[in-house]
Amino acid sequence: MVERHPTGLEQRLADLGEAMFTLATAVDENLRTVLLAMTTEEVITPSIGLVHTTPFQEVVTKRALTLLALEGPVARDLRWAMGMMRLSKDYERVADLTKSLMKRVVVLSDSLHQDTLHAMTDVMRAILRLHGVLMEPARPHFMIESFDWDAHATAVSDVARGIEAIEQRSVEALMQGEGSPENLRELVLATRHLLRIADQIERMPQEFARFRGI
Repeated sequence: MVERHPTGLEQRLADLGEAMFTLATAVDENLRTVLLAMTTEEVITPSIGLVHTTPFQEVVTKRALTLLALEGPVARDLRWAMGMMRLSKDYERVADLTKSLMKRVVVLSDSLHQDTLHAMTDVMRAILRLHGVLMEPARPHFMIESFDWDAHATAVSDVARGIEAIEQRSVEALMQGEGSPENLRELVLATRHLLRIADQIERMPQEFARFRGI
C-alpha cells in the first residue's frame, strides 16, 4: 500500500488547526490558573502568572493569511480559515478578560469577601466544562465534526445559576456593609468578568458550527 502524504493545502490547514489548538490550550491553562487562585486559602500575589497568549494569536493569524494568499482554497477551506481568524479574536477577548479577572481575584483574596471568592469556583469550573465542549473534539487540528450540545447546555445552565448565587451574595454584602467600597467594587467587577468570559466561550461552538458547516 502506497503511503499517502498530505498536499500543500492539507498541510497548511493542519498547521493552522494546530496553531489554533495551541492558542486554545494556553487560554484554558490561564482559566485554570485563575481557578487555582480562587481556591487557595492563602493570600495570593500578582506574581502568579498567566500565559502570554499574543504570540499564539499572531501565529494563527499569520498562518491563516498565508493559506488564503498562497493556496486559493475552495469555499469550505476558505470559510474555515476565516473562521479560525474569527476564533482567534474571540480567544483574544477571553485572554484579556481573564487577565482582568485575575487582578480582581488578587484583591479579593485578602478581603472579607473570601467566601464569595471561593463560591466563584463553581462558575469557573462550569466555564472550563463549557470550553471543553470546544476543546475535546478539536484535538489536534481543530477539524471538528460535531459537538456535545447537551454538555454545552448543562454548562451554560450551571454558569447562570452560579452567577445568580454570587450576585445574591454581593447584594447581601452591600446591604450589610461588609468590606470596603473598593473591595465591593472589585467583587462586582469579578462577577462581570466571569459572565463575559462565559458569554464569549458559549458562542464559540455555535460560531464554529456555522462557519464549519456542521
